[in-house]
Amino acid sequence: MSYINEALKKAQADRNSLYARYRGIISADFTPGDRGRKRLVLGLTFIIVILVASTAFSLIAYYRGDAPMTAIHVADSPAFHRSKVESRQGVTTATPSPSVVAEAYYEAALRHQQANKPVEAEMLYKKLLELEPEHYNAMNNLGVLYMSQKMNHEAIEVFNHIIALKGDFADPYYNLACLYAQTGNFPRSLWSLKVAVSINKEFKDWAKEDKDLEKIRHTPEFKRICGK
Repeated sequence: MSYINEALKKAQADRNSLYARYRGIISADFTPGDRGRKRLVLGLTFIIVILVASTAFSLIAYYRGDAPMTAIHVADSPAFHRSKVESRQGVTTATPSPSVVAEAYYEAALRHQQANKPVEAEMLYKKLLELEPEHYNAMNNLGVLYMSQKMNHEAIEVFNHIIALKGDFADPYYNLACLYAQTGNFPRSLWSLKVAVSINKEFKDWAKEDKDLEKIRHTPEFKRICGK
């Protein structure tokens, strides 16, 4: 029995000496619950390391210019985009002034009148007068156009309208002298001629050659107005 007891004591002593070197790592008071807590600590440490590493890589990528694109607000857009729009908006097509359009109507109407196209000429004169109601030459030519078509009443109205607007314009007086001479109203014809010549002396020479005044050319009053 003593031999066995001695053997057991020796075996126990040897086993204790075998584990003595590991006492600094594994506590003598180690229990199964300690193993679970250590695993939890290791897991949390691993997660923290992963998060730190991913953050570091994101920062490196950002500063290298690999950061994801974000929407640019209109206010932050480059200035040259706005300047291009403004330059296009600033370009406008020049619109002819009413006087330019009216003069084009006048020239076209005069050509039609000289080409014996009274309908076209009348239409253009009226369009012109809508733009410039006091275009006296257009009004006077319209009156002459009515005279040529024997529309005497319309012609007289036009000439009198011009005289009411511009009494120092000799042309309507002269045209009334011609119209009244043709229709046999000699007193009115001579009076109108006298006024026309008093405004513009050039009408003396015209009256001496104008066929429209042949019926009054032999009268003493005509000679006093225009001379021999």
